[in-house]
Amino acid sequence: MLDSTLAVIKFIGKEERFINFALEITPHVIVSATAGVPIVNDISIFASRDPVMIDTASVDTINKVSIIPGSAILGKKNKLRKKIEDVFHTLREID
Repeated sequence: MLDSTLAVIKFIGKEERFINFALEITPHVIVSATAGVPIVNDISIFASRDPVMIDTASVDTINKVSIIPGSAILGKKNKLRKKIEDVFHTLREID
């Protein structure tokens, strides 16, 4: 991640920027051997000057891609019997 961050800084300059790595997104906060199957495939690396915009873009993108079979959210999907429109709200029941 450090090499990727350095490349972004060299490309866009040293002004304050925010970077989100939307990789290995699991139902648990800490990624470990027991974190379970990721919810979605690796999405991308986002960069922006606006921290709210970068988080919104990250969440919106995650909500648009297909859920990986076997992830924890599918059990909730079957229980709710509806299309998942907000992955994180479905997992944690918070906005």
